[in-house]
Amino acid sequence: MSRADLTDITLVLDRSGSMETVKESTITAFNEFVSSQIVVE
Repeated sequence: MSRADLTDITLVLDRSGSMETVKESTITAFNEFVSSQIVVE
């Protein structure tokens, strides 16, 4: 069942070794994005 007042946000993460250098910044940016989406007006 879907609700018109909700938005589905899907994220695909790459955990390969080449992404290791940006791991922490990716986690931080994702957490900030989620926090911004939780804010209720």
